[in-house]
Amino acid sequence: MLEPIRQYCRERLEESGETERVRERQARYFLTLAEEEDPEEAEPELRGSRSIAWLERMETERGNIRAALDWSLDEDARADGRAELGLRLAVALWWYWQTHDYLVEGRRCLERASSAESNPGTTSWRARALVAAGWIAQLQADYGEMRAMVEEGVALYRELGDREGIATGLIDLAFAAVLGEQHDIPLPAVLEEIEELKPELRNPSTIAHLLVLEGLVAGSRGDLELSAKLHGEALELFRGLRDMQGIFMCVGHLGIMAWVQGDHERAVPLLWEGLRLGWEADYKVMLQVSLYGLAGVATRLEQPVRAARLWGAVENMQEDYSLHIAPMAHSFTDYEGHLSLARSQLGDEESFAAAWAEGKAMSLEQAIDYGLGTEEPAPPATPGAHMESDRSPATLTRREREVADLIGQGFSNHRIAAELGITGRTVETHVSRILRKLGIRSRTQIATWVIEQP
Repeated sequence: MLEPIRQYCRERLEESGETERVRERQARYFLTLAEEEDPEEAEPELRGSRSIAWLERMETERGNIRAALDWSLDEDARADGRAELGLRLAVALWWYWQTHDYLVEGRRCLERASSAESNPGTTSWRARALVAAGWIAQLQADYGEMRAMVEEGVALYRELGDREGIATGLIDLAFAAVLGEQHDIPLPAVLEEIEELKPELRNPSTIAHLLVLEGLVAGSRGDLELSAKLHGEALELFRGLRDMQGIFMCVGHLGIMAWVQGDHERAVPLLWEGLRLGWEADYKVMLQVSLYGLAGVATRLEQPVRAARLWGAVENMQEDYSLHIAPMAHSFTDYEGHLSLARSQLGDEESFAAAWAEGKAMSLEQAIDYGLGTEEPAPPATPGAHMESDRSPATLTRREREVADLIGQGFSNHRIAAELGITGRTVETHVSRILRKLGIRSRTQIATWVIEQP
């Protein structure tokens, strides 16, 4: 009944003639809520991320926030002065969008918001929106658009004489050049200008990001000792700021470096920490990087089945959330070489492919639980084998059966969430319960079970 009630109330509101006033009040309320913990607004010298409680509140209010954004970014927004409100709301939400699986939605909103014409009051907001949209584009491996947006944002910061903002944008460009191996970005010139700006930097988060960048450059040149040292210094700064994004980035990079150096006793705890922190914050980038690193460690420990399943889970995240492992990570870790090693360890291409498919079919929660384990499972008996279950359909709740039916139709978690009007996290919980109740291990087996039911 919720949708008919909503439609009825909207009709009564429109009849009252108060629609625009109420919409504006709603948008301003959610702007205040979204900016509540914005360190850049509260304390200009800081630039950190948001608390877990804030992220959860944004997820709870997602429908209301979407309505506020739709109203403040529609075609009439520029004419009646709504554009600045929508611009500020979009900027305030960028951390929420990039931690959850809303990269496409978030980038689209930031691009719409930044397309408004600049005036003295909105230039800084446009610059922030462009740089934020560029960062999301980098996560999607869209490096060409990333460069264009960030360079436009840096140009606006130059107009304002905001040297801290210029440095922030240039650091992001350098990240793309190094992580994305984008040779069309003039990295030496960018690094030279950042070095000139360095003495003027006061924002501790910007300084910490610069340390990470310098660590990545050192790593790309083979100096892993210096890279680890710089990442460690950055991690201390991020922990002091309680900057979750920065903490996640350093933990992930340090874990990957420890794997490459063959220090598995150090790599595994770091990558496990990444999984736990990423799950707590629902930060998909951290989860994907941690699973990727654990797959590499499994190969070094001669656990090819485990490695294949974890890499399958990484590929599933790429398809479900439009997330891509950075090209530098692939070359730095010799990804192709590790794949070949795992295949040769298993000695059976079909079993390797079956294990990969099982990992790809895991729910995100399953993949995390699996990543936090340590044992090497036996290889699949046959590529298409599935476990028979003697459980009856009555063991599933009505909602679980709906989720199972949609899995049987080939829906991803993201599509199931949209179809049923629930969050992606809730879908993952339902999938995990279905697997446990039916005594099976993969989405493919759920689909088979659905087909076999009368």
